[in-house]
Amino acid sequence: MTPWTRSISFIMDGEPLGISYEGAALTFEAWVVPTGAPHAENAMKFINWALQPKPQAELTKYIAFGPTNKHAMQYVNPKLTPLLSSNPDNIKKGFILSGDWWGPNLDKVNEQWNEWKLK
Repeated sequence: MTPWTRSISFIMDGEPLGISYEGAALTFEAWVVPTGAPHAENAMKFINWALQPKPQAELTKYIAFGPTNKHAMQYVNPKLTPLLSSNPDNIKKGFILSGDWWGPNLDKVNEQWNEWKLK
């Protein structure tokens, strides 16, 4: 059992635990198939399947990622939806990390972070 499934099990069983997304840094990822990949067609088939609502909903039982396909929420256990990062109510509480900001500012932030750690 993963930490996510253990925590969710406790919460869904009525234990006084919760998850807060207040001030959460929201990110997203992407899947790509490199040019010339030997099994590109199968990789694209997998990506297409994985982005469908039902597989995304099923994944919420095992990992703490909320589905990116909005239509998946209808297949997620209703007790679980308030706990997911991609629940619309939770998205409103956080902010999206901006690559446009982090790219030019990463060195400065790292320098400040390292100075702070040494204090």
